[in-house]
Amino acid sequence: WLPAENERAIARCAREDPEGTVIYIELEPGASGKANFDHLARNVLSGYHVRSLPPTGSKEVRAAPLSAAVANGIISIVKADWNRALLDELNAFPQGVHDDQVDALAHAYATLSQRPPQPNWEPFTL
Repeated sequence: WLPAENERAIARCAREDPEGTVIYIELEPGASGKANFDHLARNVLSGYHVRSLPPTGSKEVRAAPLSAAVANGIISIVKADWNRALLDELNAFPQGVHDDQVDALAHAYATLSQRPPQPNWEPFTL
C-alpha cells in the first residue's frame, strides 16, 4: 500500500475497535521509527490510546511464545479471506519471503498474554 492508504486502514481499524482499546505500534529503532510513531500517534490516531512497543530480540525469538501457543492448540483464528496468506506466511517462517504478519501476530500475542496487564505504561514522548 501507499503510505496514505496504509494510514487510512490504520484509522479505520482504530474506529472499529471497542472503546478503550489500547493501540500498540512497534517502535522501529532509530530516529525514523520515532518520527513514524509520532506522526501516527498525533495525526492518524489522535484521540486514541496509543502506545509504542519497542522490539526486543530477533523476530525468531519474539515468535517463539506464539509458536508454542500454536503447537499447544490455544490459538484460533476467525475464518476470513486473509487466512490463507497468514497461514502460508506462518508455515514459511523464518525462511519465507514475508514475515510482517508473523511479527505483528507475535507482538499481539505477547502483549495480550501478559500477566498482569500493565495499564499504567507511560506514553511515548520525543
